[in-house]
Amino acid sequence: MTATAGEYSDTFEVVVYPYISGAEFAGYTAVGETVFAKITVLGGKPYDFDAMPELNITWLCSDSITGPFEPISGAFGQSFTIPESLEGKYLYYRINNITSERNAPSRAELITPAADVVLKADYDALTLDTEDIKAPKTLELTKKGGRGSDISWSADSTLFNAETGEITLPESGISDITVTAEISYAGRTKEKNFKIRVYSLKQLEEDKNNKLLQIDKALAPLGDFYTLCPEYGKDTNVFDMFCASLAEDRNADIKINIQNIEKIQGGAEIAENGDITYFYADPN
Repeated sequence: MTATAGEYSDTFEVVVYPYISGAEFAGYTAVGETVFAKITVLGGKPYDFDAMPELNITWLCSDSITGPFEPISGAFGQSFTIPESLEGKYLYYRINNITSERNAPSRAELITPAADVVLKADYDALTLDTEDIKAPKTLELTKKGGRGSDISWSADSTLFNAETGEITLPESGISDITVTAEISYAGRTKEKNFKIRVYSLKQLEEDKNNKLLQIDKALAPLGDFYTLCPEYGKDTNVFDMFCASLAEDRNADIKINIQNIEKIQGGAEIAENGDITYFYADPN
């Protein structure tokens, strides 16, 4: 931008920064890990550090979560690799060239030992097939975490074999099993529980003959409140729309009928067979 007054002029640069809507941490705040300043702009979009104006970010630490925070020597920029000397302290950062209440995270993060981040990463990544079991099945049990932890398994029921992952069906009724994974690394442990429902063959036969239960299962995906909203040019029949929303494994014998039809707008209607006639008004 250039300002001129008579024979005098001066040129200066004006930098316009996007509106910063949020500042958070990305990554694990643990010794040896690299964390990032996760900055978002209006609309929740990530700050484009390559295309947008450069942010002056300083990393700070404190012995208390509430501060005061002191700058970490040489710690500037979008990322920071945490040294062992900061274990147990609280990490924070601040965007120095933005005057906004959102120029820093809402809270500091505790810097944990390296072992803790291994446990958390393997805990977060660990999964188990928890779909209802209606036939004998062997679950795949992970014994080693992706970050190096050891994983052992147990359960509160003899129907589960902790060594092989084999599930045995109960003699009758339904059994709810809690399967527990113990994740261990460098003398630290963390447990993760999984809930599994196991059906007996007798229960499956009873459910098959329970007509009301079959209807409830078919309607389950609809939730407590359900409204059909036909879209002109796309939807032509309410039966087709309704069936597309039902459970895919529903009983094929379930039939659908229209109980009542009420005309809301002149010309629009639903036929007995479910066909849709849309209301139309010539805008001209």
